[in-house]
Amino acid sequence: MGFDTSKFVESFLSVGKERLLKLEKAVLENESLSKEDFEELMREAHTLKGEARMVGFKEISDMAHHLEDFFLELKQGVGDKNQIIDKILDYIQQIREKFKDVEGEKHKKSQQRQEGKKVKHLKKEKKDKLLRVRSEHFKRITDLAIETVCAFKQIEQTASFFRKLCSKLSEIRIEWDQTYLHLTKEFSSSLLSLEGLNNNLHQFCDLITSLRTKYENALSLASPTVGGLLVECLAARMRPLSRIFDVYPAEVRRIASRLGKKVNLHISGGDIELDRDIVEAINEPLIHLVRNAIDHGIEPSNQREIKGKPPIGNLWIRAKRQGQKVIIEVEDDGRGIDIEKVRNKALKKGIMLEELIVEEDGHLSESLKKLLFSSGFSTKNEVTDISGRGVGMDTVKKAIYKLNGVIDIFSYKDKGTKVVLELPLTLALMQVLIIKISNRIFSIPTHWVKDIVFFDKSKILKHEGLPRILVNDESIYLFDLAKVLKLNSSNKNNKDKAFVIVLGHERLKKAFLIDELITQTEVILKPIPSYLTSEFVVGTNIFEDGKISLVLNISNLLRIDNNLTIDTIKKTDNKLKKRSNPKILVVDDAVITRSLLKNILISAGYEVGSATNGMEALELLGKEHFDMVITDLEMPIMDGYELTRKIRENERIRTLPIIILSSHDTQDEIKKGFAVGADEYLQKGNFTQQTLIKVIEELLYHGSNSNAI
Repeated sequence: MGFDTSKFVESFLSVGKERLLKLEKAVLENESLSKEDFEELMREAHTLKGEARMVGFKEISDMAHHLEDFFLELKQGVGDKNQIIDKILDYIQQIREKFKDVEGEKHKKSQQRQEGKKVKHLKKEKKDKLLRVRSEHFKRITDLAIETVCAFKQIEQTASFFRKLCSKLSEIRIEWDQTYLHLTKEFSSSLLSLEGLNNNLHQFCDLITSLRTKYENALSLASPTVGGLLVECLAARMRPLSRIFDVYPAEVRRIASRLGKKVNLHISGGDIELDRDIVEAINEPLIHLVRNAIDHGIEPSNQREIKGKPPIGNLWIRAKRQGQKVIIEVEDDGRGIDIEKVRNKALKKGIMLEELIVEEDGHLSESLKKLLFSSGFSTKNEVTDISGRGVGMDTVKKAIYKLNGVIDIFSYKDKGTKVVLELPLTLALMQVLIIKISNRIFSIPTHWVKDIVFFDKSKILKHEGLPRILVNDESIYLFDLAKVLKLNSSNKNNKDKAFVIVLGHERLKKAFLIDELITQTEVILKPIPSYLTSEFVVGTNIFEDGKISLVLNISNLLRIDNNLTIDTIKKTDNKLKKRSNPKILVVDDAVITRSLLKNILISAGYEVGSATNGMEALELLGKEHFDMVITDLEMPIMDGYELTRKIRENERIRTLPIIILSSHDTQDEIKKGFAVGADEYLQKGNFTQQTLIKVIEELLYHGSNSNAI
């Protein structure tokens, strides 16, 4: 009996529609597409193809395969571009029609089931009722609940200050009573007024004491409820790996059958639960790894028998938990990676690999992994609908690194290949080490921390001209984390000794200079808006006192070039040092957006001021000099349109460059933004940090392109 994939159809249709919209929009704007854009489109089509095959829609899968071919032709500039675009649009529409057919059939079956259920309900009312909630609503509910816990923690922090206030008030009350006795003896003529002051002060103290009692009672009642809410929300976010593992047997069987191979699949650890966002995010990478194992790794039966192997190949998918991490392994007993073939392919691309690219235990070197995960690299001589374009492994890399995860590969000639993924259990709640760099607070997930030392800088070693330190007899490259994050190093880094934190995993470690260790704590991770993403930041957390900390993406930090150590990285700052530091005013009522924009601009070498609305911004512009304004539109008291208009009406600041940065993306809103005097209008969902910096540079150093008065 085949595996039932019907429960995955709804999710496939929902995501598939989004993929088609993305492909359609991109191909209509093909003139501005870069090589990387085309690779991303190929990945989208490649993924749609695989997902369609998984849920049993072969015709849709074949159409997606053609889309992949067409995007490759566009990328390579082969054939008539207009004809290729017409074909792409035609196939997208055909796939949409197929989606409608599937939805129609699904709706028809649902109605039939509902009719059957109505008859049963008339006979007997069910005791247990099932409440159906759309997944996006459920996700929003749990996210809001977690934010509620964050807010309550801030209230609890406020309670500690309130207790200190009450304690101080008690001391003042005792001191006043003593002073009052003395004053009544010395100034009997003013006794009446003193009595009035004394009574008012005592009443005030009594009110504060009563308020504290009520406040403490409210906290004691709410605290266990909020704590329970957090536990339940985190539990609700968790999903067993079996949710995705269960569909793999059918996929393995289909792929093996198409390739004329025989494969036994062995799965373990499906009961391990991860954050639902992680489970959904790793499904696509795991499918790519499974396909690669069958297509590239496991040999046909006749070849296996010649090598003395069983005719049926084996594929293992294992998951195991290690503390706050989960390890997922995809292993086959096939031919292993053909190192010579890889080396020859690399040479054809002009890439030279060092001699030792596979260690004795089969572990692949970082340079070899980097090559295998690079976009467009494949050892296949021909392209099939399963592999050959070099898209899959690049997709795996991007997905795992985005989750702050690690990938390792082991290969053994004629024995097989093992890919090891190391991932966090959850993206919502994590243990972090709080550090300070250049007077700014950052968080590091503790599972990355291998050692912390207070290091004497005179003991820094040089290896091949690059600085290293010895930690537990292990030589590790040393970096200045402030420089890596493009921050100005503090004076603390000029001292003889400094804190050094060693980050990494068993096979890859790097040491970083930091200014200060603050504490270790548990934080609730908030995602960064897509328009503010950074390669070195995975999210943010808000402390009880309202301060915001960026959570670092250590997975990406570990892959920085070794040439960017504490000596060589100083050379990259010349541009910032040569120019003056323009001052930019950021106006946004969202605290996280405002804080992240400040971090981005400060890292780029600008001075930054901030305001929460247009009125506050105008007050700052009246007191201080700014070289540019970046403003949101929707804000309380005074919105971005009115702020822009007021600036253009003011003789002193009317020439100030203004960038509107908003989630509003209709043509009417954009036109209105330019009409009131904006120099540039950027949509929050459709730009990158690089785009923002480029626009700022253009306006500051090459003049305004404004329609301003």
